[in-house]
Amino acid sequence: MGVVYRAMKEGKLSIDKADVSYLYDMCDGIEVWNTNDSNRAEKLFHGMRVALDAIFAGEYESAQIAINNMTAA
Repeated sequence: MGVVYRAMKEGKLSIDKADVSYLYDMCDGIEVWNTNDSNRAEKLFHGMRVALDAIFAGEYESAQIAINNMTAA
């Protein structure tokens, strides 16, 4: 998650601090109590992987899309 925060601070991604906190909290752990929680967790982890891979590849537009999709859910 640190790379997301750094990209935000460098102006490469547009994400507000509340959404950064949300992503940190979600990556810290998600309690799964039912199928809906499991589906949400799977989407979050997939989205985070896509966003991180894009950031490491320098593809900030793709990372922004993945982050927007995660924080809108």
